[in-house]
Amino acid sequence: MPTYTTMGLNQHIRHGGFMARRMADIHNTYHGGDGDNSPPRRDQGKMPSGCESSKPATRGIAKNKKLLAKVNKKGSDAPRFEVQINMEGGQYKFVGDHGTDFIRLLSNQIRSVVTFNCMGWSKVPVETKRLVFPVLYDYFNIEKWEETEEWEMIMSALKFECRRSFSEWKSSYKTHFDSQGGYDDVETARAKPPSGYDIDRWNQVVDHFLSDEYKNRSEINKKNRSKQKYTSFHGSKSFSSRRFEGKNSMDVFHETRTRKGVFQHPLAEEDYGRIQDEFTQASSQGDGQINEIECMQRALGEKPGYVRGYGPVTKQGAPWLPKTHSHFQGPSTSQLQQQVQQLQEQQQQHAQREAEQTQII
Repeated sequence: MPTYTTMGLNQHIRHGGFMARRMADIHNTYHGGDGDNSPPRRDQGKMPSGCESSKPATRGIAKNKKLLAKVNKKGSDAPRFEVQINMEGGQYKFVGDHGTDFIRLLSNQIRSVVTFNCMGWSKVPVETKRLVFPVLYDYFNIEKWEETEEWEMIMSALKFECRRSFSEWKSSYKTHFDSQGGYDDVETARAKPPSGYDIDRWNQVVDHFLSDEYKNRSEINKKNRSKQKYTSFHGSKSFSSRRFEGKNSMDVFHETRTRKGVFQHPLAEEDYGRIQDEFTQASSQGDGQINEIECMQRALGEKPGYVRGYGPVTKQGAPWLPKTHSHFQGPSTSQLQQQVQQLQEQQQQHAQREAEQTQII
């Protein structure tokens, strides 16, 4: 594993991590040609349409500082990080010492390659989604899971994390848009993108916020949020990660609904009482083994694909993800250098690169 500065790690993630290896497979991608190792970008005369991804975000964001520190601490010859997966209850959550690093890298990749001008992760083009995944192999040992019977469900868990990260980034951009003038002063908001975010991409996002489709969906989401009884305070650590540390679901519920041990909503305290009753009853029966999912469902009610107070349950696969790592093997070094040279020559001649077929995964 190589040693990097912050900028070096970001460039490796964009170039060696996936851009360089996938150069021959990225649909409608062009080289910057400016000689400063900038990431490949689209022809500046062509604006992306729909939810198409434009050029990656500029340097200065998605630094992955904690991952960088761990990489440098391990040294250049160290193996990749191991990822632990908590499979209890069908959740398939990435936990352990590097679970948060794994999810953060995935989230930062989504921010780097996706333009948030569509309604949801399901609307992001498949070829763009495929750019997110390969870099994870550069830093984490995922291959060990590929030949197991759990791989399909693990891919589903990745799909869930992608959907969640997309939603969180988009929400943060809407908050930024509102803080810079929002609908009352759109032009001012357009001129002030988030720190390190490309102005052209930002204007595509603003156009999306101005669409009737987005506004209508926002109203529906606002009404749905108003129906929530209370919120949790779990921060960046998931319920599953907390249980992985040895806590049961009842303790996790208490920990994530209180501050300094005090419940922040009376309904949360009432629900906690019902959970206590269910756990007490379950422990007094049979051999004392407690089915935590059943206890939570009886106490808080059932919801398709989700256990209240426990988390989402993985059910289906993600067809855009690879079946094995071999699907992401790129060309040889000499082939890659030849491709780069060809792309640079084409850019200098101001000729648009002929679109290539996206590799079927």
